[in-house]
Amino acid sequence: MPEDCAFHIDDVCIPCSWYLIRQNFNDSMVIATQDPNALAPNNAELYHQIILTPGQYDGDSLAAAIKAQMPNHDPTSGHVAEFSPYEFDVTFSPQPPKL
Repeated sequence: MPEDCAFHIDDVCIPCSWYLIRQNFNDSMVIATQDPNALAPNNAELYHQIILTPGQYDGDSLAAAIKAQMPNHDPTSGHVAEFSPYEFDVTFSPQPPKL
């Protein structure tokens, strides 16, 4: 700008961007179940912590990321998760369930 000139900013475009899942902020959840077999004597509650990778997710990709962290029983390999011998499923529904 030359001397003795003035200018003003009349428009600014700052993208609004942040991750849906942020590290050490909202990246973990605890799943609690009750298991009546020998893994949990007296039907004690079992807990498993899930830690999600920080990033941007839509409903379906968030459900897939959570399911990938679930301690599922794998019938093809015969592997039983230490947490629970059951198969967990996670799905996304854009509409709230009808009561």
